[in-house]
Amino acid sequence: MKKTRRFISGAVCPACQEADRTLIEPVDTESAAADINELPTQAIRRRCVACGFTEALDPETPAVTAPLPRARYEKSRQTTNKIDAVRILDLTPPKSS
Repeated sequence: MKKTRRFISGAVCPACQEADRTLIEPVDTESAAADINELPTQAIRRRCVACGFTEALDPETPAVTAPLPRARYEKSRQTTNKIDAVRILDLTPPKSS
């Protein structure tokens, strides 16, 4: 099984406060029961390459994402149903007869 390490752009280490030094890597864990039919589970670990800080992450827990800015999103989806009358102005002087 290939283990791929991925650096996280803009991430800050909670221990040493260094930016762009954090990576995510898979870690194979052995199950408590030594059953042949049971496959080993794969966990995810966050690690800082600057200070060595490690933290185990649960793969079933969804990542926290920032919500969309609701005001901008709703404003961009608004349609204007108001119709204004247009008045054409004639700027030429009236003809004298």
